[in-house]
Amino acid sequence: MDRETVQTGTRSRLDIDALPAADLSALGRCLRQSGYTTGRVRRLLELADPVEEILANTGRYSWQCWDQLAESTEPPSVLGRLFLFCGQVPTAELDGLDPALTTLLRRLGLVEPVPDDPAKVRAVVALTEFQGRYFLSDTLFERVGHDLLVSADESRCMPPHASSLELFSALRKPDHARSFLDVGCGSGCQSVLFASEYERVTGFDPNPASAAFARANASLNGVRADYAVAGWESFSADEPFDHVAFNTPDADTAFAFINAGLDAVLAPSGRAQVWLVCEIAQSEGNLQGALRRRLRNPQDWQVTTLVHRDSPLSLTQGDILARRLPYGTLLVGHPSEREAFFRRLAERRTVEIVSTTLTVQRR
Repeated sequence: MDRETVQTGTRSRLDIDALPAADLSALGRCLRQSGYTTGRVRRLLELADPVEEILANTGRYSWQCWDQLAESTEPPSVLGRLFLFCGQVPTAELDGLDPALTTLLRRLGLVEPVPDDPAKVRAVVALTEFQGRYFLSDTLFERVGHDLLVSADESRCMPPHASSLELFSALRKPDHARSFLDVGCGSGCQSVLFASEYERVTGFDPNPASAAFARANASLNGVRADYAVAGWESFSADEPFDHVAFNTPDADTAFAFINAGLDAVLAPSGRAQVWLVCEIAQSEGNLQGALRRRLRNPQDWQVTTLVHRDSPLSLTQGDILARRLPYGTLLVGHPSEREAFFRRLAERRTVEIVSTTLTVQRR
């Protein structure tokens, strides 16, 4: 029986918490058997770009590579067009997949007929593979013909993307760590990827949809993790955590958490790693100057920085002086926003934008 859905705009919306854990676990097994991975899609497209770059900007690759991927009807191509490039696929191609997989996709309500065109289907959610794990999330866009219809829903749960991949690349398990906390967990990307390394895995997010997706993704990947709806100001746990990860693009939120929330959740010998986008003001000079100004009690914390070079979420001083946006930037959604973006930077006297992961430990 199909899942009951609620229509939001033109695309159905699932009750993610209602998806049976057993069906999600079975779906994970079917996806692995199908060979659906981002790397396989990359090979079908004969791309030299790394998987991380494809996941960081799926909209651009959907727009540029759709026709080439559509030349194949192999399962990774069909699933990649549906769930990675978020487009419409002939119903016959979906029915050509393994029957167990097709049945699960329909029973879980992850695909639906295209309105007014029953010969095609589309995905209701995004379904992304990274590092052998699968992640359900909201779609960021829909490909219709040659157009990309971008979602304006600010409550959506993001798939693994540039910031989550940069944080993942920086995360290092502390010696003897047994517990992991995923702050602002989103789809559960960090905690699902690291779950096998810890005895206790917990995450929370103020967005109920994100917490629901994280729970579903734990079932999808057969990992044990608990997720709650909470902000860092309200979250509480019986025990602190040895390893804490937080992915937030907003520097004010990141420093507020470090200054006022980290002490309550971090074990005495634990390590926190916080990814953020930090604007450097002219008066601060550089990232270290920004840290000195924004950390309330720097004497309490040992902070090291990892700057993500060539990040689509950073701008060098030269870029800002030349009012230049690098190819593939994610700081501006559309070229028409360029002038307003640089005007705001000038008003704030911003001289650099740095994508960085802070590693924080008690002194």
